[in-house]
Amino acid sequence: MVLLILIVDLKNGIIFAIITELKITDKNKFKIVLNDYLNISKSLVSQKETKLINAIIQKYMDKDEINKK
Repeated sequence: MVLLILIVDLKNGIIFAIITELKITDKNKFKIVLNDYLNISKSLVSQKETKLINAIIQKYMDKDEINKK
């Protein structure tokens, strides 16, 4: 149970860090920032979790004002 909570918190922390950094990054550097964080996440969580993080961030980028910078 504790391990599951740590994994969820870690995944949420990675997502929060990506979104926060994207908000202060120029639009032309989004891919670089996202790839860096996804590479980091590969060493911290499973491949399935990394794909989930990527999907969540892609959906956020498609939907949010972040792309209108």
